[in-house]
Amino acid sequence: MPGSHKIVEARVIPWPGGVFGVLYRFDSGWLDAHKVGSREAAEREARRVGELLPIPGYTPKGRIHPTVVRLPSPMKKAS
Repeated sequence: MPGSHKIVEARVIPWPGGVFGVLYRFDSGWLDAHKVGSREAAEREARRVGELLPIPGYTPKGRIHPTVVRLPSPMKKAS
């Protein structure tokens, strides 16, 4: 599905401050780490292998669904 990628690997990692996080590897080759909290919560998150997650900042090309509102850009056009 465009705009998303699948988790192919996830593992629990220690995070500074005595908490735990999860390191995800996606089918797109992207790696991402998230701070979770307890070891149990991190292990639960690490079991999400196979799920599709949206790609942050992805902008669809072409037509978009009519209910999606595209906000104006905060960048000013050169005059």
